Amino acid sequence: MRFPVPSRLHNWSARLVISCLAATVFLPGAMLDAHEIGTTRVSVAFRQSASYEIEIITDAAALVEKLQALSGVPPQSDQAGENASLHSAAVLQMLLKNYELVFRRRVAAAFDGAAVWPSIDYAVSGTATATSSPVAA
Repeated sequence: MRFPVPSRLHNWSARLVISCLAATVFLPGAMLDAHEIGTTRVSVAFRQSASYEIEIITDAAALVEKLQALSGVPPQSDQAGENASLHSAAVLQMLLKNYELVFRRRVAAAFDGAAVWPSIDYAVSGTATATSSPVAA
């Protein structure tokens, strides 16, 4: 029995099919490792009086959740918005102040290689809705 010798075109087609199958199998796993869309804004202003101001604006509830996770605190349940008070601006601001040391361990400011310990003021504004939470600045 004789088998025809595959042409280069046929060999190329087989490689393409195998490559597509491999991509179909392996790429979905890589896509699961995605991260949230960047919602944090950072700005730095240097004053003539040799002072500076670093402003970080982000989703207050998301920041509190991350700080709680870093502290080993189990996440608080917010099933169907039953605990809307957990996302009020006042509560989030208090929680941010409570986790200040955790925040400082994760954020560093340094000038000419020398670390600084800046004062931090937390300002949480806005109201919690079904699709958004207050903003921390």
